[in-house]
Amino acid sequence: MTAALLLALAVLLPSAPRQEEGPSPEQVQAAVEALEGAYKEGDVAAQVAAIRAAVEVVDKKVIDLVAKGLEKEREVAFAACDALGRMPHPESIKKLDSFYAKEKRKLGKAEAEDGLVAVLKSVGRLGDPKGIDILVDSPFKSKGYPVIQARFFGLGNIRDAKAVEAIFGLLDKVGNNQLDRYMGDIRLALVQLTGADRGDDPRQWQAWWRENKRGYEVSPEAKKLPVEMRLRWNEYWGIEEKPEEGQGG
Repeated sequence: MTAALLLALAVLLPSAPRQEEGPSPEQVQAAVEALEGAYKEGDVAAQVAAIRAAVEVVDKKVIDLVAKGLEKEREVAFAACDALGRMPHPESIKKLDSFYAKEKRKLGKAEAEDGLVAVLKSVGRLGDPKGIDILVDSPFKSKGYPVIQARFFGLGNIRDAKAVEAIFGLLDKVGNNQLDRYMGDIRLALVQLTGADRGDDPRQWQAWWRENKRGYEVSPEAKKLPVEMRLRWNEYWGIEEKPEEGQGG
């Protein structure tokens, strides 16, 4: 049995709650050995497996090795990008920032938008306010819908007043001819962050923001979304609810 498989069996699933005390030295060592072994072996499937197995071992040494995958084949790079978005640590956002800069330079090439979507989604998944600058950087240089959606939904997952402000900043830059395309996503991101709902009319939202932005604070916990919104939000982030949680509004 490979070290990567042993590690995968030893750690919790990504959706499971983390232990506050962090990974044990044994878990860290196992992850390091599995990643180093997979990179040395050079097999893409083995590298992806080791990266995915390391997600719960949130430690700088492990994150540094996971990030090494960002420089490898596309499948490995995307696995590493996704893993970093699930590893809340100051180093994760730094690694993703570097990957974003690399992917941004590819604009105009066929694979550029897939890379931007992947990294923007991982930045948003972390929920780190330090990711706001990445999510609003040159927002419409790539106009592909999945890229723009990743920016809005990423901001909607960062529970900080600066994220609300950033969404309104992007809303003002969209332009009236594009608002119909993005307003549903803007609305969902704002409802998720604020708990308020002003519908699909941007003027109503802008009026609400003018009235509330001074000293605005985002509550630590999101209010439960209405059913249709919750389904969209959960589908995007891969959140699974227990059957009883999905009933009602």
